[in-house]
Amino acid sequence: MRKIFFLFNLLLAAPVAAQATTYTSVTMRIEAPDDTVYNDTVYIADDGCTVTDNSGAEHDIIGPKAICALAAAAGAGDFSYELIDSDYGLYLNGINDDTGSASDYWSFAVDYVLASVGLADYDLTEGQAVLLSYGGYPNTPLQLTVEKKQLYTKQRLVARVTKYNDTTATFEPAAGIAVLFGNHQRITNQAGKASFHPQQPTEAFTIVASAAGYSQSNSAEVRVYQHHQSTQTILRTEREQLAQTGMAYLLDNASDSQSITEWSAVAYGALLTAGLKTEVNATVQAAVLASQPTVSDGASTLARHILALQALKIDARAADGIDYVARLKKTESNNQFGSVDFVNDDIYAGLALLAAGEAYTSPALATALQAAKAGINADGGASYAVSLPTSDVDTTAALVQLYAAVQGEDDSTGVYTNVARQAAVRYLLEQQNYDGGWGYANHDDSNTSSTALAVQGLAASQHAPRLIMKNKRTGYNFLENQQRTSGAFQYNTAGDASVESLNTAYAVPALLNIPLPVTP
Repeated sequence: MRKIFFLFNLLLAAPVAAQATTYTSVTMRIEAPDDTVYNDTVYIADDGCTVTDNSGAEHDIIGPKAICALAAAAGAGDFSYELIDSDYGLYLNGINDDTGSASDYWSFAVDYVLASVGLADYDLTEGQAVLLSYGGYPNTPLQLTVEKKQLYTKQRLVARVTKYNDTTATFEPAAGIAVLFGNHQRITNQAGKASFHPQQPTEAFTIVASAAGYSQSNSAEVRVYQHHQSTQTILRTEREQLAQTGMAYLLDNASDSQSITEWSAVAYGALLTAGLKTEVNATVQAAVLASQPTVSDGASTLARHILALQALKIDARAADGIDYVARLKKTESNNQFGSVDFVNDDIYAGLALLAAGEAYTSPALATALQAAKAGINADGGASYAVSLPTSDVDTTAALVQLYAAVQGEDDSTGVYTNVARQAAVRYLLEQQNYDGGWGYANHDDSNTSSTALAVQGLAASQHAPRLIMKNKRTGYNFLENQQRTSGAFQYNTAGDASVESLNTAYAVPALLNIPLPVTP
């Protein structure tokens, strides 16, 4: 959930201004004897950090060192740590109540290889995996890989466990290691493999490997699905009813968040486009017009405001006498919109310009189209930040909608997007889960927001969402299953806490097959 709301803050609330400081993101996992203290992504400033040792002395650390990742994790995870300054430099003596002893200590590994230098001396690079583990010598890290994150009942699930051999400088199979598949234990064979055949559909369960003398492995989550033999078709009239019920919920539950208000306006515009509403709702219109974002509010806020205005048939170039398109263009610098670190602002700036009728030959539109390419990764998907190598469904689906909106106009825009759009669509198709929905990234559990955006992206690129299915289930099937009796759409099947109004605002246009920009 954390990464979803991190993106929510970047994309839908006030955007982050361009900063001189750049960041490196790594995963940090901290294993105490009885529990995992921390396991999440941390962002560390490339120019370093300041840490304090157990005597109260401050140490200025230069560069993206591993010790800065520890400090960032402690700030986010609310745990304490103790550093001691010795003749050999700073070393980690304790985390919470686990401190060094005659037999146990904190070991440090990067990418499952024990480090040969200390935390304060190890330069990290983007995407590395940092492990701190408390135990006795040698405390060798175990690395776990699974062949799939989702499967049908009675299918064979194989987990492979490896360890690093310093002598050969290679990873080799780890035999005799206990692997827990949820509550079921298996032991790895000489090839380092253990297998499990789940008999029933389950919520996501965790797989992890451990053994005496080793650091516990990374974990993997797997979900087991019923293998469906027939499709469950949702008729257009049924989808329209789901959308109308969702819109009714939004109208009855006005939000204090301008972000949600404006995405609700976009949802209302989808109903206008589909002919399910004939007039603009005065309350929604007033709520949108009440906000008058300025250039200082940033590209993302202005883009969202323009999308909302145009969805309500209000000219964003003359809304209450204000030209918001001109304001959006003033956020352009360094051949991109908003922050140089992110591409989500460029994508939505481009969609907003198109919503307002910007000419295909517009230099500002060309800037947005070109800048959006900076988020594209080798797998064809896109990430919301320039430096992130891991694609996500939400950003990729938005990119598809932008590039689909200018399909066939490459000669006019001067930016050739067709190849990138097709690759991004392939990424979306590959990411669909066996329940028909989409997760945020890497086959995460399906959620309403990501599913809705993916459906819109496919619809924009002329891929009929009703025909795109896994395990004989479509995105529509998943969305239908998430709607509550109130009309609101919950975040996921487990009913995790979320902003239901935002989920609902996303779901309404998707159910109607209407992509961005929404222009009735």
